Amino acid sequence: MATAQRAVSSRISRYHYGFCWVDTFNPDIHTIQELVYDRAEGTNLAVGQMKWVVKRGDTIGHLRPVVVPCQNKFRYEAEIANRRIYVDIWHSGFDPAPRRQTHDVHKLCTIVCHLPRSLRFGDLPEYIGEDLVPYRRLEIDIAMSPRGSDLYFAIYFNGDLLPTEYQWPNRDFAQGGISIETE
Repeated sequence: MATAQRAVSSRISRYHYGFCWVDTFNPDIHTIQELVYDRAEGTNLAVGQMKWVVKRGDTIGHLRPVVVPCQNKFRYEAEIANRRIYVDIWHSGFDPAPRRQTHDVHKLCTIVCHLPRSLRFGDLPEYIGEDLVPYRRLEIDIAMSPRGSDLYFAIYFNGDLLPTEYQWPNRDFAQGGISIETE
């Protein structure tokens, strides 16, 4: 008598996965070493903060990608002349998930996003910062979704999927997903 095979539709993450980002400075939460002044926004920011998108113990379903909106500010056209932007992915097995970058947080890889050749610096939305200097803003969406034991990242600009490569510490560029630890 044959038994029916059951497909695995989700996994449990053994690590936290996320991004290092900049938060609005709060003296009750952040340290003075994390404090920087953003001339464009005219506000104090805290650097080296962690934004965990997948946490250890989270159920990661195949049909529910996690989408994270991100933005980059550019002052000069030369900053995007190579048509690439870089997104670092970090991981940690430490509980609770660290709020900031510590020795318990490790870089997993860098995703290199190739911007469309048709994109011109002048096409990006312009805004005048608090320092009265014009800046351009590039907004992207990072979608994370599991496939088997891999975590795939897709980067979108204006709804279009951008070509990407993964740069691993101490390894060459690779195509495909990021192998994650799941149960």
